[in-house]
Amino acid sequence: MDESLRIPDGYKAVDLEPGGTISPLRLCVLCREEPDPVGGHLVVLRDVLDARVLLGCVVDIGNVVQRWVQVWIQDVDKVAASLSAYQTNLSNTILEERWVRMVDALEEAWPEDLVRIGFEREPAPALFLDPVRGKVKPAMHEASGMPFEVCRDDELLRSRGLEPFSTTLRRYLYVEGLGADSPLVSLNEPAAEGVERLSDVLVGINRDLIPLNAGGGLMMVRRHSPVALSDFIEVLGGAPWPGVAHGSGLVHIDSESVEAGQKGGESIDPDRFFLGRHGRWGRLVETLHLKLRLISDVLGGVSELTARTGRPMLNLTDECFQVEVWDRACGLPRLWTARTSLVDPGAAVALPIAGSRLSYFVAPDVLGRGIYRPQLEVQPAKGLCSIRLREVMVDEDGTATLEGTFETSERVRADTSDLVSLRLNLGGERVDVFARLESASAMASGELRLRTVPQRVSEAVAAAMRAAEGVPIRDIAFEVLPLLSTPCDLYAIGVLSVKALFTGGGKHLPEALDEALSLARQAAALHAELGGADGAPELRERIRLVFDADERWAESLGPQWLTREELSAQEAFDLVPPELWWRVLAAVVRMFPGVGPDSICKDLGDAQSGGAHRVFEPAMEALGDLLVRSRSLMLIDWRFNREVHSVVRGMRTQMIDQGVGIGR
Repeated sequence: MDESLRIPDGYKAVDLEPGGTISPLRLCVLCREEPDPVGGHLVVLRDVLDARVLLGCVVDIGNVVQRWVQVWIQDVDKVAASLSAYQTNLSNTILEERWVRMVDALEEAWPEDLVRIGFEREPAPALFLDPVRGKVKPAMHEASGMPFEVCRDDELLRSRGLEPFSTTLRRYLYVEGLGADSPLVSLNEPAAEGVERLSDVLVGINRDLIPLNAGGGLMMVRRHSPVALSDFIEVLGGAPWPGVAHGSGLVHIDSESVEAGQKGGESIDPDRFFLGRHGRWGRLVETLHLKLRLISDVLGGVSELTARTGRPMLNLTDECFQVEVWDRACGLPRLWTARTSLVDPGAAVALPIAGSRLSYFVAPDVLGRGIYRPQLEVQPAKGLCSIRLREVMVDEDGTATLEGTFETSERVRADTSDLVSLRLNLGGERVDVFARLESASAMASGELRLRTVPQRVSEAVAAAMRAAEGVPIRDIAFEVLPLLSTPCDLYAIGVLSVKALFTGGGKHLPEALDEALSLARQAAALHAELGGADGAPELRERIRLVFDADERWAESLGPQWLTREELSAQEAFDLVPPELWWRVLAAVVRMFPGVGPDSICKDLGDAQSGGAHRVFEPAMEALGDLLVRSRSLMLIDWRFNREVHSVVRGMRTQMIDQGVGIGR
């Protein structure tokens, strides 16, 4: 039997249904019989903003794995820790609504990837894992013998002096059958006085339990492929696939046919490629095409999800994707069956602007690897400022818009997509307004013009705003809020493209990324030198000029970095047409926002309202063109060859008729 159909040695499949089920198919979570010293009993595939993702499986009555799955369990504690500065704007209700929108988007985009269990939109019970007995069960109240459940009764919580469930991130367990006499158990730290901690409950009859979904969060099950994107990039370049990490070890749940191996003295198995038999030329060209397909899949997946959710991801890395590789069909190499899919729904949380229809997105700094996160040119400023209101416009429905002059000693950049939060005291009421700054229409040096976004205010505040027209208002607290949107994700995809195309020979990603950004800046400088928008050649032509001017560019960013083959830059350019490679480089450098006139986005917030996903369209079009061009290097167009042959034959006949010698 294929190893991918077996439960790995040392593990067992634990039924997620409390009390088990008599169904021939069971949804299970994978549990290590003896806890790993680092990873514990459960195999955690990833931690995302508001969920923990565990490795699970669907098994039949013979304990044969029918499908490996990801079990997503909502975990609001991560949100509380990661977005502590915004806790007053967040709540269990907001996060549950966000989860439901995510499920809706996934169901519309990739319905075949979901295994529906009924807890996608309705909360699951508070569940714990008993690894000793191999069961999932609730924690029990020892005195009454009744199960603990998540308390969603706001009135009961308020009556005990505790924060309500619906408007905060706090969660408590209680025994519903005991009502107001029930003990309360805090699932968050710190616990309020007189409230038990979860550790106080996991004793006695509950001593063997470990939390699985203790917070009674929403759940989701998705199809799982064990091949991570970063590993697959290495596989395309000739490296073996390592397996799924669990703590200090690995879990092998896939057959080894995806791995590169030794065959015929070659470093890459030629059976995985159409052109493997043609040696290094075939492998290099085909690897380029497969990596372009991978990047195209990444762009398409992110564009699809952002279009359906209406929000960016803001945590995009190579870890957000998995690659599904199907069994090889007759005449089709297995690497050609690969499909890259998005498995992380993103970390962006929309925070509404009070009194308006607008919102801005924030993401935790602790998620995502740093190299995929674009750096802000200037760190967001905060401090005190002075403003003068030039005009106050209030519509009939109470929506107010302010125009004025902004002045501060802090370093603040204007003419960007960022918002500035201003805290005003008007009419004895604190009012938070949000504005954009620009310098073009400012009347004096050091001043900036501001215009607030329309916000609905009370009549008293509107009157106070009108009264403040023309009056200098000093010592106003302000903070610049970077308006982050899908250009951040486009930047991350640019970094991922650099990883796919320029690190195959062992080069480190930071080094390759630095060289790619240097190329983008050099091409931007040439744009200005050669006449700007009126006379400068296209980006791919300027990249050619950069490479021609300094041979070190070919050594740094040539096609030899596609694989682990030991090739020189000259040998690689003999195998991959330079004209095609200039187009590849142009497609990559355009993904980096604000680098130059060729960038798709001018800054990290440059995305149109309601159509943030459209920033990916130029890159997707460029990749589509590259796929056609690279495919033509591998697949011969016999019809085109016959047409060329027909033209040559006609010319030969004409020359013979005219008595022109053509030799043999």
